Amino acid sequence: MTPKELVFKAMRGESVDRIPVGFCWHFLRQEEYKRGLSNPRLMHKSLIRHQKFIQQAEPDLVKIMTDGYFLYPHEDLLRGNVFDLKYLQPLGAYHPWMDEQVAFAKEIVGFSTDRSVFYNIFSPAMLLLHCIGREKFFALFAQSKESFTAIMHTLAEDTIVLAKRIRKESGCDGIYFCVKNPQGKFCTTDYKNYIMPAERQVLETLNTLSDYNILHCCGNDGVKNPLHLWADYPAAVFNWATKIEQIDLAEGRKLFRTSAVMGGFDCRPEGILHQGTRQEIECFTQHLVRKNGARGLILGADCTLPEDTGVERLQWVKNAALV
Repeated sequence: MTPKELVFKAMRGESVDRIPVGFCWHFLRQEEYKRGLSNPRLMHKSLIRHQKFIQQAEPDLVKIMTDGYFLYPHEDLLRGNVFDLKYLQPLGAYHPWMDEQVAFAKEIVGFSTDRSVFYNIFSPAMLLLHCIGREKFFALFAQSKESFTAIMHTLAEDTIVLAKRIRKESGCDGIYFCVKNPQGKFCTTDYKNYIMPAERQVLETLNTLSDYNILHCCGNDGVKNPLHLWADYPAAVFNWATKIEQIDLAEGRKLFRTSAVMGGFDCRPEGILHQGTRQEIECFTQHLVRKNGARGLILGADCTLPEDTGVERLQWVKNAALV
């Protein structure tokens, strides 16, 4: 059985003889996350680091990190008055931001032989936050709900176009869709009314493109999320910050009413994967397998790992992930 077949069986909730493993980390520095567009040097560096990671870690599941393309490069958002953008037009299907990401994904798929590959795409709210910054994001929401809603809709349109091109042209198996409560500040009602419609718009399309999409409920920076709001989101696999949310894989499986979950390991520097001995990591891996069973489980982390995490530690998990 190839790693890809193993992952797909796990995503369908079928029995496997080894639990698939898929960890990831960033391949560019934080200050480079928004500087990749039309910067071949940066994106070549990211490609080389993706390739090296795949060769050394041999993951069953490859998540393509979109370091370099965090910035949604809409000139009207970057230079204009975001408080009066009720008629913001999408970038369009063949904007360089789209073209370059498709080409980037295609390169990585090309050297990910027999592995399942998922492309990281941020939710419209996360894209907007990366684009205009925290202060302007929350000021926009407070001052002009109409403009905020219109911008969310436009971002959803472009996100859908990007996902369609990634699936059709790059060979990626599915989308790794990231959602997050911005800085943990949106109450349930506001999230439902102003952020959730755009996320659902994207997810409905994603599920027409692939049966193998992953919903990542991002707990980066220690932000707690309203996981219950996403409990009925349509996705094949759910991944969330088990340590931040204090909801383990077994509890999350019940919450999301899903047959497939991904995670189990704390991604923070103080976590067992980063600090533990080989024996501790292997014992914890076996504990996760015993507790969660051999069906519908992919071992991974709450989010991206620290860059100095030794690749051998990921192999310890893989070697211990036997049914």
